[in-house]
Amino acid sequence: MNISNKELLSKTIKQDILMESLNKFYTDKSNLKTFLNVLDTKKGLSLRIIDWYVTNYSKKNNCNYIICKNNKKIKFNVYINYKLQLKGYSKKQFDPFCRRERIKFFYNNSKDFIITTVGQLNFFRWAIENEIIDKIKDNNENIEKDMNNSYRDSIKNNSKRKELSICATKKLTRENVRIIVKFD
Repeated sequence: MNISNKELLSKTIKQDILMESLNKFYTDKSNLKTFLNVLDTKKGLSLRIIDWYVTNYSKKNNCNYIICKNNKKIKFNVYINYKLQLKGYSKKQFDPFCRRERIKFFYNNSKDFIITTVGQLNFFRWAIENEIIDKIKDNNENIEKDMNNSYRDSIKNNSKRKELSICATKKLTRENVRIIVKFD
């Protein structure tokens, strides 16, 4: 594989810009605490459950909710937004697991550090900003049951690799929404 210097420089500049914004995000103590708690396996959330929620459970159950961004309430669809993030970054820069190039991420004024990846930091920034971690904590039991049932069904059917969850957005769903029209 022959990568030109220009391509390599472009990738490192992109990663440096991303790391700068991630450092800024994780200087907020509550964001850092949430991230460290998720990585601490004794706290209860597994990375596998988190990944299952954003890739399968939210797809099958059309998980969406209202979040507040920039003082505006917006409807957030977990699966669709996850797919958009993957398109915008790549699996290398957006991944809940600590795969590929590991880095030392220093926090608390460079006293402490954890071994992680840029992709993991970026994924959890997205998950924290969009209240995904809270939703998983609230529905952990249901998500885990769904994951175990899907794996059990795929083993029982002795089938080759196939789609585990049918996308709920490909179906017709009915929702009641409140619309406010303002005239200036």
